[in-house]
Amino acid sequence: MMSSDEYEELYLASVRVPLVLAVFLGLWGLVILVLQALQIEFSSVLRKASGPRLATEDQGDTSGKGKPTRVPTPPSWRQVVSTAAGFLGVLLACIHGSRMLRVPPTVAVGGFYFILGGALLVPLQAPSVRQHTALFFTSLAGVFFPATDVHFAEVLVADALTSLSRVFADVAVTFLLVAKGWGMRYPGWAFLYTPCVFASFPYWVRVRQCVMQLTYEVDPKRKLLLAINVGKYLSAFPVIWLTGYQAMRHYDGAAYLPGVGKAIIAAALLNSVYSFAWDVKMDWGLGQRGSRRWGLRNTLLICHEAPWPYYVAVAVDLVLRLTWVARLAEERFRSVDMVLTLELVEILRRSMWNVFRLEWECIQCLGGAKAVRLDKGSDALRV
Repeated sequence: MMSSDEYEELYLASVRVPLVLAVFLGLWGLVILVLQALQIEFSSVLRKASGPRLATEDQGDTSGKGKPTRVPTPPSWRQVVSTAAGFLGVLLACIHGSRMLRVPPTVAVGGFYFILGGALLVPLQAPSVRQHTALFFTSLAGVFFPATDVHFAEVLVADALTSLSRVFADVAVTFLLVAKGWGMRYPGWAFLYTPCVFASFPYWVRVRQCVMQLTYEVDPKRKLLLAINVGKYLSAFPVIWLTGYQAMRHYDGAAYLPGVGKAIIAAALLNSVYSFAWDVKMDWGLGQRGSRRWGLRNTLLICHEAPWPYYVAVAVDLVLRLTWVARLAEERFRSVDMVLTLELVEILRRSMWNVFRLEWECIQCLGGAKAVRLDKGSDALRV
């Protein structure tokens, strides 16, 4: 049987997963809305093969890596936001129903997953919904089983999964506590290290994608960039596993190793700075030499005349990247409420990252010279 603390942990972990996923989905709808308002036709780049390129202006796709893939047209922002709102509504209805029926809250979460699974698998949907459901499963299949050409849509999904690393850990905690409630027994290390395996999975997916690209890449410069990108994702593993070891030492009496806490902070700081530098230079294409605006690039699709959003985004990205370090360094950031808050902060950062990432991919694939003004007097540009 589970203790009251374990039962509370099970409930919180099981509720966090659908809550964070629904909010993340809603924020993705807002990303689509922003890109459409800016007239950035991002759907075309989702069909192209992906890989890091050195930041250059107005080149278009001259690498031969722009071969289209069979990716259906993505859903509209209204469809995405309404779907997220529907998920939240069903979750809240299940929780409210469990209280009225006086059944355990975990039953409510189980009911939510049952309804969600039925909505995805039962063929009672409109044709457009079936198309988007197929897009969802096709994207996941491409992420987990990459081909020789890793397409940008698959990279975008896999990068999103890294921001949901804590959600994967919550899924592991849920499985373990449910299994314990059913009478299964397992050693303490399994309870602490299994979430580490799940939390590492999104990073392993990205490493595998990069290795697949590296294997078939012939350009030495691109091979070097891919190797550096692999190092970025590998730098997350020491943080995850050293944190698991530290928890193991506290709860199961593992051997003490001096300096583990400091090593965790150092590893988290390295990963945060490493990832931030890659965000700015490679994912957003900023920091180009010879740019008319310091630290940016010449072609700006989001705001041409007043580039302050780019500077704000860089500062926000750095601060939010460092929240991982703060969570590990400060005890007050480890409370249940703060864990959920930091998860939501991370998916908010990822949503902001998506806007600038898609903008830069459009410039690289379509060429900055194709950007034209929407109308007279408008500062916005489109591809």
